[in-house]
Amino acid sequence: MGNRMTNDDKLALVAQWHNAQQKLAAIKNQEALLRQKVLSEVFNYSDAALRTDNESFLLDANYKLTAAFAITQKIVGNAEPVINYVKSIDLTLASELFKINYTLRPGVYKKLKNNMIKEAVNSILITKSSAPQLKIVNLK
Repeated sequence: MGNRMTNDDKLALVAQWHNAQQKLAAIKNQEALLRQKVLSEVFNYSDAALRTDNESFLLDANYKLTAAFAITQKIVGNAEPVINYVKSIDLTLASELFKINYTLRPGVYKKLKNNMIKEAVNSILITKSSAPQLKIVNLK
């Protein structure tokens, strides 16, 4: 591809991609709405229900639709006092119950001036390319 395409070919390719992107967004939206309706009507599900089970609906003799319901839990607010309280009672339980997630702050990392610190940080990093993002921007 690359340099062998004319500018018109490149513009046509971008137009094809943009058209497919718009169709995909519409299909994703339609699928999400239909999924919610199936969950509601077939499995009597509402977002307010905290379900953690599986349920099936027989489609025919060979197939069934299975819904797996799960919940997610996230710690909000200042968790340190609670974590310290649990640690004071049972350190092993605290280490199993709470997981510490370290994340790199790219803006701070880019500004690192101390090479020794940067080398130490680099020793624990895995760096790989993220999926490139495309976006058409209105210039006016």
